[in-house]
Amino acid sequence: MYTRRVRADQRMKKKKVIKIVVLLAFIIMIGSIGTVMGRHVLHVAGKGAKDVFQVQNSSFEESIECRAMILTEEQTIYATHDGYFENMAKEGQKVRRNALIGSLVNNKMKTPIYSLNSGIFTMRTDGLEDIVPGICLQTAGDELFEYQPVLKGEGQRVSNGDVLCKVVDNLVPSRIIIEVPNSIELVLKPGGRFKIGVGENEPSYAVIQEVAVHEKGTLLLLQMKEFRQDFINKRYTAARFITEILDGSLIPAAALTEENGIKGVYCMKGDSFRFKNVELVKIIDDKALVNGLKENDIILSNSSRI
Repeated sequence: MYTRRVRADQRMKKKKVIKIVVLLAFIIMIGSIGTVMGRHVLHVAGKGAKDVFQVQNSSFEESIECRAMILTEEQTIYATHDGYFENMAKEGQKVRRNALIGSLVNNKMKTPIYSLNSGIFTMRTDGLEDIVPGICLQTAGDELFEYQPVLKGEGQRVSNGDVLCKVVDNLVPSRIIIEVPNSIELVLKPGGRFKIGVGENEPSYAVIQEVAVHEKGTLLLLQMKEFRQDFINKRYTAARFITEILDGSLIPAAALTEENGIKGVYCMKGDSFRFKNVELVKIIDDKALVNGLKENDIILSNSSRI
């Protein structure tokens, strides 16, 4: 009995020793991995690279601010006698052709008003409905942007011949007239495709339909790719005419350096930073647009710290 207990105790001790050895081996292995990683981090930081930058592909748009006039394909509806217009269609509502959109009422009669075409109903007229269809870029001058819109108040009495409302055709692409400087170094001709930005919306492509060069500037009539809902209640607005689109990687300008007259950056390769030449496209404030880097490359954000 005594011998069996001694043997059992010895087996237990062996198992404990084996567990301790395995645990120590595991700790040593984890420590080794941590040391390698720590050396890598220290190597990067030790070069003064506390600030690094991850490269992302980007683009930069050169643009000029310009005056713009919005043109829409619209059916204008006029009063056939004095009175008040009682609308049945809601502002911004899509209406069908020959739909009843309201009535012109006075103390003698009530005349139903119908839409002749389908489109979007609006009562926000500006008094320029008769001028816009006859605009000619070749003969237009500064007066094109100097017309004073006259907004009609809701519930206001109208006279015979006054504009009541209009229906804007939402199946016809919107158009816009802009004025750009004559000094602009671009080939501007019908069929040219450029980006236009209006309001807070992202710029979208438009095609030049007509060009007219005047003493004070060049007028461009452009057709947008599609109908723009946000153009319905605009006549005059500010626009951004995109003159150039530059692609590349936008990085901190301080990351740029030179070696033997060649521009470049310090880019991570393995566990160290090495010089990599790049092509400088443009300096934009404290940023630089360059070619020659890959998406997700890690570079020093300040080359002076190397």
